[in-house]
Amino acid sequence: MVIEDSKRTPGYPVTFNEADVIEINMRDDGFRYWGIVIYRTTYKSESDWEEFLRRFLGQVRQTLEYYEGLDMWDSFRPTVMDDKSRFDGATPAQIRDAFKEWAMTACETEQGVTYERAEWAYGARYRLCILVDEEAVQSVLEIPEKKLDESNTTGFVVMINRRWVPELVE
Repeated sequence: MVIEDSKRTPGYPVTFNEADVIEINMRDDGFRYWGIVIYRTTYKSESDWEEFLRRFLGQVRQTLEYYEGLDMWDSFRPTVMDDKSRFDGATPAQIRDAFKEWAMTACETEQGVTYERAEWAYGARYRLCILVDEEAVQSVLEIPEKKLDESNTTGFVVMINRRWVPELVE
């Protein structure tokens, strides 16, 4: 199998460039848009939440810049689920259920792609979502602004696979 060179970073294979990988996955999946679905499960501080989102989305943009992929920014559509009555304090299992329900219709509404096709897509939009609780918000906000661009081991979110089945405790 021959791996083509990146159009954004010539001399490197497309598999080494995150923007190329996103573009290829979108093309193969038949998608027009990409981006993760974020579930807010903490409502302690609006200003903390806004700062978390600013930092999170800023890192996406910065990654695209690094990979010469700002052309992908226009098709970036993160979806923030921010319904306090439904999601305040929700568990990963509850978020997984809400995400599955959303994904079943959103893929056709957003992309014109059936759920049967989207559930096996390479892109993460209808397979994975992020749960952001208070601990996750604080883990990101505790990173000093000037160190956001560096590798760190403290900031985190909870990633949920739509196919995940919680273990039953007997």
